[in-house]
Order: sequence, then structure tokens, then C-alpha cells
Amino acid sequence: VDPVTGNRTSVAPNVSAGGGPGLFSPRALSIEPDGNLVVTDALFGLLRVDPVTGMRTILSGCPEPVMSGECDGASVGSGMLFRNPSAIAVDSSGTLFVSDGDLGTVFRVDATTGNRTVVTECAEDVFPETCETVIGDGPSLISIFALVVEEDGSLVVGDSIRNALVRVDAVSGDRTLFSGCPEPLELGPCNNPIGGGRIFGGIGTIAVEEDGMLLVGDSSAVFR
Repeated sequence: VDPVTGNRTSVAPNVSAGGGPGLFSPRALSIEPDGNLVVTDALFGLLRVDPVTGMRTILSGCPEPVMSGECDGASVGSGMLFRNPSAIAVDSSGTLFVSDGDLGTVFRVDATTGNRTVVTECAEDVFPETCETVIGDGPSLISIFALVVEEDGSLVVGDSIRNALVRVDAVSGDRTLFSGCPEPLELGPCNNPIGGGRIFGGIGTIAVEEDGMLLVGDSSAVFR
């Protein structure tokens, strides 16, 4: 989108431009250091898109669209499969981080091989409440649809059920809730929220300003 005129140009439509698998349900995108785009798709996993030609390749996930969390054939990249890949962020070294809205998990994805490693939360392909192998300590993540990398390499995720921001150590997987409700709102009103100001309502996106301040978009407002 041209920031001056507002003109829109399709870089990677479903199938009509470029080549490779069509985008079925793209959720989020980020830009790699070399300028390529990486896009999370609910049915494929993670795709890389050439912004000039529109050529699409599967970087990590299933070679065919699936909704079950199981590939019909061998997956691209090894490791536990995505179920509902949502947000994506790229750090300064080009490492990819992908959150999964259903698993409540954050993955580290190798930008070359597509191999997937769980950074934090459940390391099993099960619903979070039945998970026995949890990476990192701290409050559990329930529904993650926003993710960003801070300058020091820490991850910040937005949990839309807790209506809170959680900082994740990208090495240990430890989680620290630093803004919002300490308990999921489905358990009752938000008592003793961390930080002042209006409570978030369904966090959908996060960005980092040059000075390190976080911008958070929810269902009705943008916060700093």
C-alpha cells in the first residue's frame, strides 16, 4: 500500500500472480532481513513470499492444506506441527518466531530448514490443559494472536483470553506477565491488574517503537 496515495497492489494473491501454493487463510506477516516476506497461513503453516515476483514457497509446515494438525505427507521442516499458526516475528539475526493460537505455544523456526522448536509452553501436540511437557516457568499462555521481538531478543506475546502482555525469555522459555489481567477474564472480573490504564479487550497486534515502547491494538483501541 502506497503510504501517500493509498494505492493497493497485490503482492501474493491466492493463485493469480507468482507461483507456488495459494494462500488459503493468511493470518500475519513479517519481513526478513533480505526483504522476503514470511506469512502464517492457517492451512499450510509458514510460507515465504518474494515481494517482487509473488512466488510462494512453503518454509515450514504441510505441503498440502490441512486442518487437523497432521500432514498427509512429510512436513517441510521437522518438529511438532502447527495447529493454528497466528502471529509471526523476525529477530535481527533472521530467526523466525511463530505463535500458535490453538496450542498456546511459541515456536522458533529455522529460516533455512524450516525446523520447528518449541520456545515456551507445551511441547506436545495436545490441548494445553492436558500437557505434561511444559517449557519455561510462569503463567500459562492460552490464546496468542500477537507477537513481537524486543531489542534485547525477548519476546512479547499478547494473550487475548487473559487480556494481558507476557514477556518470554527466548532461551529459557520463562514467562512474565507484565501488563493486564493476572487471571483469565473468563474466570471473573479483572482484579489487581498489572499496570494502570484501561484493560485490554482482545489483543490482536503488537508493535515496538524505536524507543522500546510497545503499541498494542485490541478490539477497539490502540494503546501505548
